Amino acid sequence: WINEYGWNTKDEGAKSRDLVTVLSALQNNSTYDYVELAQYLVLTDLPNAPKIGGHDYGLMDRDVDALTITPRLSYETFANFSKNAR
Repeated sequence: WINEYGWNTKDEGAKSRDLVTVLSALQNNSTYDYVELAQYLVLTDLPNAPKIGGHDYGLMDRDVDALTITPRLSYETFANFSKNAR
């Protein structure tokens, strides 16, 4: 499996495109036919990361004070990517 991959960027368009590129390659390239599972690094940003200039690895925004998470474009991309086997 591939464990803990992701991108530290606020550019959700770039993160979404990178997700599609990686997941498509894993799904359609016989070079990676041994990969059965690919887990994204984190669902939300790291808990103690500053809100401004922090680590933007997550697929969702988080509000620690309100205890809420909000899906980002990259989450929608990941969630809607076809999980069909090769």
